Amino acid sequence: MKKNIVNFLIVLLIFFLPVLSIAISGFLEIKVIVELLGLPDSIGLILIFILIALVSYFSYSKFQNRLGFVGVTIPLSLFILILISLFLYQNTIKFTIKLAPFYLTIIMGLVSGYYISKREKGKFKVFIILAVFPVIMGLGLNDLWVHKIEYGNWTGEVQEQKAASFELLNKAGEVVNNETLKGKVVLFDFWFISCGPCWVKFPNLQRLYEKYQSNPSVEIYAVNRPMSRDKPGELFERIEEKGYSFPVLQGTQEVMNKLDVYKYPTVMVLNQNGEVVYTGELEDVEKQIEKMLESIN
Repeated sequence: MKKNIVNFLIVLLIFFLPVLSIAISGFLEIKVIVELLGLPDSIGLILIFILIALVSYFSYSKFQNRLGFVGVTIPLSLFILILISLFLYQNTIKFTIKLAPFYLTIIMGLVSGYYISKREKGKFKVFIILAVFPVIMGLGLNDLWVHKIEYGNWTGEVQEQKAASFELLNKAGEVVNNETLKGKVVLFDFWFISCGPCWVKFPNLQRLYEKYQSNPSVEIYAVNRPMSRDKPGELFERIEEKGYSFPVLQGTQEVMNKLDVYKYPTVMVLNQNGEVVYTGELEDVEKQIEKMLESIN
């Protein structure tokens, strides 16, 4: 009995370190490992699948004779349940659904490792079949899945165009709403002060603002989501300190909820009728604006 408990704890330890590292990479949207190795983001899920398969294979091949199938499977499965529970507890359901391919990849890695450990012919067939999922997801399908969960569409373009209802305030305290922007192509870049990725995107937003600044048909704004720790007027001051000249609007959580914005930064484009025609990344928005301007002319 004592020996079995020791072996059980060894399996826990063997699986704890790699799963802990994977949990961290999953929290950072599965990019930590590939960034450290200098590899393309697209192979992140593939690397995770291989790592879990190796850990699973080692655990079953070394400890199954001592603990039995159940004795090895319980500690391996326990960490998966803990990992999923942590994400459910600390994040929204939407965020957890976004990581579904990540969880499935871990489970498939566990199963494939078990079959590789079996002394049977054709044992690698299961590994190859299960590896198809992380390979397909890693080669681009996962990016589409994440985009759909985060922005509600696959590529940025919104199929069901609905009028957006909002009231925002500029630095002078004036209201900017649907009526004041009617007839314009409008770009909103939603952000909050402590959002690191938002600041990374701002140079590109500045470039777009300078490009369309003289075009009376286009309006570009950085729309701030207020946080409890923000100081009065801080959103305007921070942008000016960085030397950016694009206009900033102060939003509310109510506005974010109405526009279904939960991920930051999020870029939204409205047509001349005030309808949302694009929700997605800033990098893909320029061609959308150009296409709309062509239709005007």
